[in-house]
Amino acid sequence: MKQAVLQTFHFQRSYLGLLVDDIPEDAMTAQPKGLPNHPAWQIGHLTIALDGVATLLGAPSLLDDAFKAKFDIGSTPTGDRGAYPSKAELLATHDRVRAAAVAAFERADDAVFAKPNPGPVLSQGLPTLAPMSAFMMLSHESSHLGQISVWRQAQGMRPALEAIFKQAANA
Repeated sequence: MKQAVLQTFHFQRSYLGLLVDDIPEDAMTAQPKGLPNHPAWQIGHLTIALDGVATLLGAPSLLDDAFKAKFDIGSTPTGDRGAYPSKAELLATHDRVRAAAVAAFERADDAVFAKPNPGPVLSQGLPTLAPMSAFMMLSHESSHLGQISVWRQAQGMRPALEAIFKQAANA
């Protein structure tokens, strides 16, 4: 099962690239009507979520408090481009934290995965670290990738998976 989670998780990183690679730097914090959670905030938020997975599974946090405060639940995204790291910096930090989460997930054994989920809200449905880590790596991340996809549509950008669908149709 670990391999299936990791394979899907790695695919999602490729999808994140398709979603954001063609977004101009100055558009990373655009907030179309009704969509305040722009791509810069989404990437940072996914990064702190993965840092949380890694720490739950026994790894040290790789993020400072300022980064966490800017992207955590309850933070308010701003359209000010200067308030966020560049796209390259966000993705580099994301990839560094993502690698730590993968390493922690790969190292985790049954005893680690059986530990209780300390989160007061999600522990009701995800009582141990096994389903909690899978949820954060797959479901949580997918929901935010979907938000970036909707943001792209609101910005008038082509669907990110369009190239893959065209390639498959021509194969």
